[in-house]
Amino acid sequence: MDGMRASDKLQAALHSDRRLPDSDLGQDYWDACAAWFAGLSEQDKSVAKAAADVYRNGYQMRAKQIAAALPAAPRYPLD
Repeated sequence: MDGMRASDKLQAALHSDRRLPDSDLGQDYWDACAAWFAGLSEQDKSVAKAAADVYRNGYQMRAKQIAAALPAAPRYPLD
């Protein structure tokens, strides 16, 4: 896992709750995101949820800035 990029962290936050179905990602990525999220502290889980909410409200750049504070995440396979 070398997902140090904010974009990887944001994608993991978005996909950790499985609200964004995407058959192109594969089960391994979904599982990695779920495991990543489960391993976060409660504070980091709140940050991840906030980043996902901000993204879903149309503020992609702000969401990426928020996600940058999170620990390394699974590398987003479609970048």
